[in-house]
Amino acid sequence: MGQKIKLTKAVIDKLPIPLPPKRIDYFDAELKGFGIRVSSNSRRFFVLRRVNGRLTRIMLKPYGLCTPDEARYEANKTISKLYDGIDVNKERAKAKVRGMTLADALKRYFETKTLKPRTVSTYDDLFRLYLDDWLKKPIAEITKDMVAARHSRVSQSNGEAAANNVMRTLKAVYNFANELHDNELPTNPVRRLDSTDQWNRIERRESVIEPEHLPGVFQAIQELPNPTIKDYLLSATTSWTKKGAMTS
Repeated sequence: MGQKIKLTKAVIDKLPIPLPPKRIDYFDAELKGFGIRVSSNSRRFFVLRRVNGRLTRIMLKPYGLCTPDEARYEANKTISKLYDGIDVNKERAKAKVRGMTLADALKRYFETKTLKPRTVSTYDDLFRLYLDDWLKKPIAEITKDMVAARHSRVSQSNGEAAANNVMRTLKAVYNFANELHDNELPTNPVRRLDSTDQWNRIERRESVIEPEHLPGVFQAIQELPNPTIKDYLLSATTSWTKKGAMTS
């Protein structure tokens, strides 16, 4: 246990600054468990109490952003929650996860997963084209009803394959974010499409494009506005023409 002192502004201002990486804890002589941690670059208030038998440290605001009296007030509120069995650190973690936006989750997915540049571009295009109005929304607020409605809308306006692809990508990103944060998010809302059998059934069609029609095909691909889809089709068309036929 660290040294006990009365945590006032005059006392805190005179506390020695330790050399890194040393940190020194000072505890308030009046409020049990309330203290301040002093290091070479910070002085931050905290509460140290047992939660369900486990010693737990809850960090409060740094000195300078709040006064000792303000910190003592927050410490009292925190201690009251701890007495009620509330794990304040866990509640903070949940709040942080629930505040994570869809754009945040996609960014972390790209940073963590080993993906080909084309895959990253495709996922980014899917979200930008079909879920742009959701990107700044907390991922925990995306509901099953929202997913079902958006899947139907994209199916009607942009095609059944596009609707399936964007929701499969959303499902993967959501599962990743939930795993990253110890399953603190609600159930993956894309599961609604599983339970209601709403996924579009895409039948694979095969046809042969005659050689004399290939120049027109290449010209149509070149005029596509989406560079990701254009690159994919050009690459695939080149591969197929080498075999003497193109299937689609």
